Amino acid sequence: MLKKLGLEGWFAAHFAYGIVQIVFIPMLMPSFILARTGSATQAGLAMAVFGMLVLLRRLLVRWLINSKLTDMHSYSV
Repeated sequence: MLKKLGLEGWFAAHFAYGIVQIVFIPMLMPSFILARTGSATQAGLAMAVFGMLVLLRRLLVRWLINSKLTDMHSYSV
């Protein structure tokens, strides 16, 4: 069935990582920080920093690939 749809088994790893990043981190991280610090402001700031780091990671990888500082086959964008 998966082959008919053009899917392969290794897609499951990327799917699982996406689920963790999109669902579980936004649910668990604020509650963990709120329990530790008692401040909803700090939980919000941590989520903002996490979101910015995700964006900066993508930009950094693209910059590295474009500047040819790394092997182009080592990273995916």
